[in-house]
Amino acid sequence: MNDLLSFIFGFVFILGCVPASYSKMKHAQLLQKNKRLELLIRHNERDRIAQQLHDNLGQSFSILALKAELSSKLLDKDKLELAKQQLDDIAEISRNDLNLVRKIVTDLKSDTIIQTLNKQYQYLEDAKIMLFTQNEDLTTSWDRTVQNILSQVITESVTNCIKYSNASHIRISFSAKNNSYLVTISDNGIGFDNYLKQDHESFGISGIKRNIANLDGSVEFKSDNGANIFISIPIPKKEDNNHD
Repeated sequence: MNDLLSFIFGFVFILGCVPASYSKMKHAQLLQKNKRLELLIRHNERDRIAQQLHDNLGQSFSILALKAELSSKLLDKDKLELAKQQLDDIAEISRNDLNLVRKIVTDLKSDTIIQTLNKQYQYLEDAKIMLFTQNEDLTTSWDRTVQNILSQVITESVTNCIKYSNASHIRISFSAKNNSYLVTISDNGIGFDNYLKQDHESFGISGIKRNIANLDGSVEFKSDNGANIFISIPIPKKEDNNHD
């Protein structure tokens, strides 16, 4: 009888350990997947920046070298006005290239939407709030300034959700149509009504409005089975960085 009881207890113990062990394995697998995704994003970002430098600065430096050589020849021939024009061109191209480098550095310092979602996922998981996204892969090609602003809006929205919403999940969807980026952020919590009646400065709503307005966009807040934020931002026109 003692052997039988020992066998039964041992069997039950093993059955109890299997789900726990499996759960730990799945959690470790998820962490590994997230780490792999983060490394992939960084690699893709390096490739994008390298291509941008090659396409813009590479061609520009070639033009600067040619214009410098031409300026030197014109000065040797005492064609001062023509040489001055070439030097003015060199100064203008250099200023444009400096602005481009500053933009690239700014891009490096700011988070993409994908990176922001990856960070906020961890915070939401700790708060026992599930994050669902739709079409987040579309954002990888979105304008970087827009991504930076939207990253701030997403961070503020997630913070509000964790602190005030009593929600169990938050959903963020992305799309682009009619020459606009569209973002919807929704949760299933108590909505905005309670804190719209209060001093809403502390809830970051005015900051969200200001950030979106800086991009000539529009934002709407609604309470419908939770808090809902609807954002529309005009797609910026591509800047022409080529030099004639």
